[in-house]
Amino acid sequence: MKQKEIAFFTQGIKWKMKENHIYKKYKLKNFIAVKNFFNRIADASERQNHHPKVIITYNELEVFLSTYDVEGITEKDFRLASSINQIFDEFKK
Repeated sequence: MKQKEIAFFTQGIKWKMKENHIYKKYKLKNFIAVKNFFNRIADASERQNHHPKVIITYNELEVFLSTYDVEGITEKDFRLASSINQIFDEFKK
């Protein structure tokens, strides 16, 4: 994907570019909430056969997406990022 396309898509899904990934940090109430959120991300990742890099720190979960096969960002990353945003929106309710 070209930089312009990536910038357009990251703006639309409210993610950022960080190195060769798209990236977002989520803040939750506590560690158990983060664990439950991560479990839902893991399920979506398995369904889409696309797996993120995830860093968990107490009440924060950071997600990094990149398609390693092509060493860059692809539509697969944006699909999973959109799914993760939707999970987070449902999770907050």
